[in-house]
Amino acid sequence: MYHSTASFATAKTKNKSVVVNFDGGKITSDAGTLLLEQVDQKRRLSERINQFIHDPRDPRDIAHQQHNLIAQRLYAIALGYEDVNDQNQLRKAPAMLVAVRNSTDDDEPLGSASTISRFENRITDGELADLSKLFVELFIESRDTPPEQIIIDVDATDDTIHGNQEKRFFNGFYDDYCFPPLYFFCGDQLLWAQLRPSDRGGSHGTIAIFHHLVTKIKKAWPNVEIVLRADAGFYGPKLLDYCDRNGYKYILGIPSNSVLRKLSANLALAAQAFFVDGGSQE
Repeated sequence: MYHSTASFATAKTKNKSVVVNFDGGKITSDAGTLLLEQVDQKRRLSERINQFIHDPRDPRDIAHQQHNLIAQRLYAIALGYEDVNDQNQLRKAPAMLVAVRNSTDDDEPLGSASTISRFENRITDGELADLSKLFVELFIESRDTPPEQIIIDVDATDDTIHGNQEKRFFNGFYDDYCFPPLYFFCGDQLLWAQLRPSDRGGSHGTIAIFHHLVTKIKKAWPNVEIVLRADAGFYGPKLLDYCDRNGYKYILGIPSNSVLRKLSANLALAAQAFFVDGGSQE
């Protein structure tokens, strides 16, 4: 919790952000914003994002600096306020004001929901692609010494659509209208995230993105062994050929068929006996 004797405005959103008065000061339930700001300063995340996004506005007419809008949006999402309309209350939240502008003056609030929306909608596809590359840079910077081996996991999932958004398609696998975002992870660290229309296969774009990631990683760590891991939805000759030609190991699922099921029947029974019936946790 965060306490100050400064005069702060109350912020109440659907997620029940709370500010309590006492002795001329206030306590906020969103004091974690201040910790986020410290992490942001250390990793220079909002600063680096700002460098990728062109600001076409006339400096003479700017009320909210782009860097502040980025920080405001990042902190709100991290706190669980993902909806842009939450900003209509958060823009006067005490901890948010301190973290973003080092100010306690709610007479000069942060950007409104409409301001944030205009900012997000003017970001170009090229700028989004550049921003995606930032994840792998942060991943490399997070290691003090080069690892001997890393395992990169790739997977797609479904983001259900509840309206008539642009590029809305029905996806037979997920049996719904959705976007199937593609993710690359190393452990719990995100390397790439891309929202895609669902009129294409779940593995679409995998080779190009994997090539970008491993090129960056190998440049920083030339001797690291890279293993790609994915389910059967990513199994295909082009991906296998790319990994074989470039010396990357892989662990990929194989789509089931009657021949494979027959060949693996004894192994499946043995695995069930050992892992399930035997209660093994290995």
